[in-house]
Amino acid sequence: SKTLPNPLTTSLDHWGFWKGGNITTISNVENYCKNLLTEKSVATGFHDVALLNKVTYPTGGTSEITYQANYYRKFLKKNTDKKQIDLSTATANTICGGARVHKINDYDPVTQKTTNERKLEYILPGTTTSSGVIGYEPKYQALEVVNYQFTEYTSSGFCTYSKRASFFDISANSLGFNENLPEYHIGYSDVIEKHNNGGYVHYKYSSQADADTRESVEDTKTMVTLIPFDSWGSAQTNMKFYEIAEKSGVYLTNNLSHFRGKLLEKKSYNSAGTVVQQETYTYNKDVAKSKYQVGLISVSRGRSSYKIYTTPCLLVKKEIKDQHNNAYTEFYSYGKNSLLAKQRTVNSDGKELAVAYSYISDFLYSSLTTAEKRYYDKNQLDKPLTITKTVKENGTEKTIESLSFRYGGETKSNLEEVRQLQGTAMNNMISYFNYDAYDNPMGVLEKGTDYTMYLWSYKGTLPVAVIKNVNYQMVEQKL
Repeated sequence: SKTLPNPLTTSLDHWGFWKGGNITTISNVENYCKNLLTEKSVATGFHDVALLNKVTYPTGGTSEITYQANYYRKFLKKNTDKKQIDLSTATANTICGGARVHKINDYDPVTQKTTNERKLEYILPGTTTSSGVIGYEPKYQALEVVNYQFTEYTSSGFCTYSKRASFFDISANSLGFNENLPEYHIGYSDVIEKHNNGGYVHYKYSSQADADTRESVEDTKTMVTLIPFDSWGSAQTNMKFYEIAEKSGVYLTNNLSHFRGKLLEKKSYNSAGTVVQQETYTYNKDVAKSKYQVGLISVSRGRSSYKIYTTPCLLVKKEIKDQHNNAYTEFYSYGKNSLLAKQRTVNSDGKELAVAYSYISDFLYSSLTTAEKRYYDKNQLDKPLTITKTVKENGTEKTIESLSFRYGGETKSNLEEVRQLQGTAMNNMISYFNYDAYDNPMGVLEKGTDYTMYLWSYKGTLPVAVIKNVNYQMVEQKL
């Protein structure tokens, strides 16, 4: 609904979002660089350009989406007196680049009346304070003043000279320096979703506001050269140690961005303000922080080391409780390559249901079949070999279902057979035949007697026919 920007425009804000202009050539580069904070300030009215604003469903109903600009209240700041990342608070809610969803309205296909309205508020509960948190505020300039003093021998004897030099560093791009590129530039610790029936949902997310997922300088090492010396004199800088480190790009942190933006808690309220259901989520951050590699950076003025965490963020516990204190807890454990190994569900009455998984990556390569090795060689390690379901009650555990998966194919691997434990024997449950070029099964045999044929189209994305009680050869003769 709005004019799109010129692809080459330089009219971008601090975070790279369009601010309405179409300037492609900077006439006075020096003035532009000296005034980057103003040149890259956020402009209102353009945050929703080129964003999806309406969805029409096959039934004729629609959903309309409206947006608003992002606002933050907290930001990070590198302490220049000691190696420490501080969480600072702005004096007011402050606009920053990009958009967030404000409202979603669903409309009836016949009456076109609103059937549901969801309004999202990004504030701390009971306040008007934004829950938005960004990384470091934009910074483009660093001024260092160095006073030199040196002694020189002349015909009149030794003379002492003093000289002041100013080093004014300007960077026209703060992205990557002020933000971690793998994550969005703003996160919200609290989001409230209000419904038109008076009920609402309160979501809490991990963000830079949390000490355990904030950028960390734990065990990082930083060294800088304070001032250039020579044998003829000395120099003194107006910058502190960590100011020089920041200026030189060696005041580095351990990147914890993959632990941020995760749902921590969800509370659902009815129109009377009573909690009807509460969900809490726990992740593996403590374990993941113990597994890392070390990154190094070295520049002319200094060097630094930092941690690179190698374990992805994984859900390890989920708890759900309703207003009647009915509850259950899910526990998740992981094996090789961070694949789910076991999921346990414990009800409030103590009954436990568990599902255990094994994958081709859990076994020695030499023990795999040819088809399984093809998956392994392509790094498709998540193909299951077994799934076992057990139930535990009153201290007694028994298996309620056990499945095994067999893969085949002469030149290309596909699932051929699923077997199920019946008594003490694994019997065939489902067989798959004749995969198409898009890896869709065309023939399925269930329990050894029931044939079903599938015909696919739209480049293998959708089935166009399902034929019962015929095998592939019979259908192939008619095609």
